[in-house]
Amino acid sequence: MTHLRKMMLEELQRRHYSEATTQRYIRFIERFAQHFHRSPDRLGPQHIREYQAQLFTVHKLTPGSVTNHLCALRFLYIQTLKRPWSIADTPYPEALSPAHHPQSGRSSTAHPGCTDSSIAPF
Repeated sequence: MTHLRKMMLEELQRRHYSEATTQRYIRFIERFAQHFHRSPDRLGPQHIREYQAQLFTVHKLTPGSVTNHLCALRFLYIQTLKRPWSIADTPYPEALSPAHHPQSGRSSTAHPGCTDSSIAPF
């Protein structure tokens, strides 16, 4: 187990994420690292944007699946690596954005599936 994976697991456990969410987040980060053949701590916003686009265009994932990947990446970069994250640079798919659902009464730009409200191999 790499140091980065251990750090992320500890952060997920400290926040009492479910086992299913923990496994899913780790799997999504592994895929991200494998895509670029680098550890995620050596990747930045441009890599995240490129990966997000590929999830739609190459892998043909649904907006909900892409949002789940972004939630995992957001958790890694904000909580584990303590790096800034710009929702403007990596927006959640419009189909799920609360800003596009006026009946929800929500004005937040955070996706409800992402529980945190702060903005080499894995």
